[in-house]
Amino acid sequence: MVNLTASTPDISVVIPTYNRADILSRTIDSVLQQTYRNLELIIVDDGSTDGTEALVKAVDDARVRFIPLGENRGGGYARNKGIDAAVGRYIALLDSDDEWLPTKLALQIALLDSVNDPKVVAAYCTYYERHELTQRDVFIGTTHEGDIFDRLLAGWCPPSSAVLVHRAALLEVGGFDESLPSFQDFDLWLRLSQVGYQFVVVDQPVLIKHVHSGLQV
Repeated sequence: MVNLTASTPDISVVIPTYNRADILSRTIDSVLQQTYRNLELIIVDDGSTDGTEALVKAVDDARVRFIPLGENRGGGYARNKGIDAAVGRYIALLDSDDEWLPTKLALQIALLDSVNDPKVVAAYCTYYERHELTQRDVFIGTTHEGDIFDRLLAGWCPPSSAVLVHRAALLEVGGFDESLPSFQDFDLWLRLSQVGYQFVVVDQPVLIKHVHSGLQV
């Protein structure tokens, strides 16, 4: 489903998924409706048994790529497979139950491209948490920039769905730790910060992070 004659995308969006065919379309649509168009969408199916493959293959967009793993290997492994397959200079991570507002990627890539500092490799955004039971949006607006290592140690952490990051930096620190069942993003941001990389923020809520009773990992 990849158009090999098209120009190389700037951004590779990586969505790992496992048995979320009932909500995955919402997440996919939020990527394909981004105002920033020069992207590829890599969906890594971590052994789903619920019709995920048929749903993804029915999407009529040449920017979509589908990687079936055949068995459940966990979120860290699935994300790393997507990062390995990516061709964009930036990686945008998105959980399969979250969604972006249309300007999310445009704002982040403009910010990163405007920063003339090789230490700045990642941009995140503020966001809304939408709770399943109440359908209320709660604004999460705490922000920190630059060297965020101490902030991370204190317990603050931008969710993976909020982050756009240079692929080269991810590969340099070895990507996600596949042995961790959870807090994989927290660990990755710690390792990026530990080697001196810095974060900037788009101080606009352009992510909706869904909080629900189903499996969150």
